[in-house]
Amino acid sequence: MQAWWNKNTVLTLLLVGVAVAILMRITPPFVSDVVELKIVKNKTPISRIDQEREPDYQRRVWVDHLNLFHKNQLRHPKLGQLGYTDNFFIDIDHTFEVLEGGQYRFLIGSDDGFVAKIDGEVICRFNTDRPYRKQTCMVELSEGEHRFEMAYFQGGGFSGFSVEYMPVGAERPRFFGEDSDAVRF
Repeated sequence: MQAWWNKNTVLTLLLVGVAVAILMRITPPFVSDVVELKIVKNKTPISRIDQEREPDYQRRVWVDHLNLFHKNQLRHPKLGQLGYTDNFFIDIDHTFEVLEGGQYRFLIGSDDGFVAKIDGEVICRFNTDRPYRKQTCMVELSEGEHRFEMAYFQGGGFSGFSVEYMPVGAERPRFFGEDSDAVRF
């Protein structure tokens, strides 16, 4: 009885393994395009969310959810670092559908300032720089489509932000961009 493997079989399997490893390494990370971020590098230092902007560069990035605080940087878990290191704004303008009307809690974490609006009404804000902190924002949402707008700024140092939501009484929050029984993106 002859063994199913020999030198050629082992070498072929080894080459296939190396080829798969190379393909996995050179394939860029991918996530679903759910929420668009408009990232604007400012020409001058930023110290307040409401200061006048002086755009220098701009880019757009799509992410699957707003969990962008890792290793004290503006980083996505799969995509890695997303923007500039300092003096930039991020703007979000996104619609979402509420399937169950009621009271909702938004947990917005930021290192530095932000302003968040739903249907044009400010639900919460932090105007100046600070280390990463989460802020609770309460809002009553009717069933149907709503518009979420957020402006975030990063002055210098550490950076990052996150947006979570949950109907009051829900077991756990979800990141903005992740569908649930109550909200669809």
